Amino acid sequence: MSIDNSGIKCKVAAEVVQITIHDSHPLIQLANALDWENLVEIILPDLKKTAKGCWWMGRPLQLRIHLGAFLIQQLFNKKDRQTEYDIKDNAAYQLFCGRTLVKKWHAPDHTKIEEFRSRLSSDTQQILANHIAVIANKLGFADPRSFDIDSTIQEANMTYPSDIHLMTKLGIKAKKVWGYMQEKWSAFTFNLYELI
Repeated sequence: MSIDNSGIKCKVAAEVVQITIHDSHPLIQLANALDWENLVEIILPDLKKTAKGCWWMGRPLQLRIHLGAFLIQQLFNKKDRQTEYDIKDNAAYQLFCGRTLVKKWHAPDHTKIEEFRSRLSSDTQQILANHIAVIANKLGFADPRSFDIDSTIQEANMTYPSDIHLMTKLGIKAKKVWGYMQEKWSAFTFNLYELI
């Protein structure tokens, strides 16, 4: 085996790198299969609920960017900061979030990712998750015949040790030992005397 040590002593400099994301990439297929207008209709009632009721005022929320970031976060189980960094670094994530489609596209800040997610109710998040699962099944990425349920929040089906349970177990074991000893060794058998 030969060794090539080129690039070992060099410093890395900023440079433009062209990355090609093919149509066969799962995120590109998912982005094209999703009905984004339908997803917006699902989340719009939650987004219009604001403290002052003036949802139309202020800086406009770019739905495609934030909805894409939300879906990526849920699909890959990422934290807010991880989602921000990954969207900045991953070209497929950027395309999924509408990089070539949204005017003035930018990667969302982790605080804005959290703010968007917290504005969606748990029912809306569940509807979105179910919608994505249906699309994933249609595309062949998911198989509904086998699934995994995370039940870590479920109460364990066991009894915890307590003094009365431990004493009961000790009594049962002592009775077994005493029965064995009486059966095997005659010296341990006692004759019961009747009172006259």
